[in-house]
Amino acid sequence: EGSGDSVGSGSGETDIGDCDESSGTDDDDSGADLTGSGDIESGGDEDGSGSGTVGSGSGGVIDGPSSEVTLSIHTDRFPYETTWQIVRRAAWSFASGEASSGAHDDAFAQVVARGGPYDVAGAAFASDVRLAHEFWYTLSVFDSYGDGLCCSYGIGSWSLLIDGVEVARGGSFGTVDTFTFRLPYVFSPPAPPPCRRRGRGSGAHEGSGDSV
Repeated sequence: EGSGDSVGSGSGETDIGDCDESSGTDDDDSGADLTGSGDIESGGDEDGSGSGTVGSGSGGVIDGPSSEVTLSIHTDRFPYETTWQIVRRAAWSFASGEASSGAHDDAFAQVVARGGPYDVAGAAFASDVRLAHEFWYTLSVFDSYGDGLCCSYGIGSWSLLIDGVEVARGGSFGTVDTFTFRLPYVFSPPAPPPCRRRGRGSGAHEGSGDSV
């Protein structure tokens, strides 16, 4: 079982660009940008527009603060193997700073969005879901064959954006790749610029005569 790499927290990222493209690509239009509406738990559209089943919308009526979560998937040569879901877990307690019943307590689990399988190889799909704050969520990207999205059979990948900022990505995994997060998401501050020390030049040195 793999786990998606966090981007916002500064941990290592899956370098999809290092994949050997000679290991398998196809002749489909990899630049296609296909979006649509799909299967959303608790009140979403199901018109199935676009190619493949792509979740978009919100997991029911949201009364209060929320964030827009975007899942982008670039399929490999076998798009019908790829599906995904987002599960809402325990509510976040800001007073105690801990999940009220544990971030991974399945007694509180509820699927709020799902998508796939797809029917276009080497294509880009984007799904927008609006999710309420003060909850934990787990994104799971599945591959039914067990070889992930990259790199034996095409250069596939997935990425997760929260309010327009990428926070996680993946592609090289087996049967499932997961990423757990809470909302509102705490973005890492940008790294400070490197410090430059002020010093004497490499020319004349004080009291040492001419520089050689």
